[in-house]
Amino acid sequence: MSNFVFYNPNPNQKYKKDGTPMRWHGTDCTVRSLAKVLNCTWEKSFSILCKAGLELKMTFDDINVLEKVYKQLGGIRYTFGRTQLPTVNQFVKSHPKGTYIVNISRHVACVKDGKLYDTWDCGPWKVRSYYQFT
Repeated sequence: MSNFVFYNPNPNQKYKKDGTPMRWHGTDCTVRSLAKVLNCTWEKSFSILCKAGLELKMTFDDINVLEKVYKQLGGIRYTFGRTQLPTVNQFVKSHPKGTYIVNISRHVACVKDGKLYDTWDCGPWKVRSYYQFT
């Protein structure tokens, strides 16, 4: 049983005639995952990241910007040893409660209360680190 739930708050999301979402090739995973953590709109999430980016003189998805925003929101960063990297699916199963942003290779996604929220099922990918939000 998959824990994946399609989630795309981006207002540019396109849908097929039958109402199913079209495949998403956006580069806004940081904005989408933060929107899910905060239960806010894509625009609000983007604004938060851009404001931090302006303060640091970096792009909104730079690791320094993300860390600043995550820490301001009470996020605590955790890492795994190189030989202990779980898959996203394993992470979801071992974290059935709480809100997290998981970092995988060149991508982030939100895990919330035992579900993976994203535009694609990255469940087989390895989690390099994660932020836990209280």
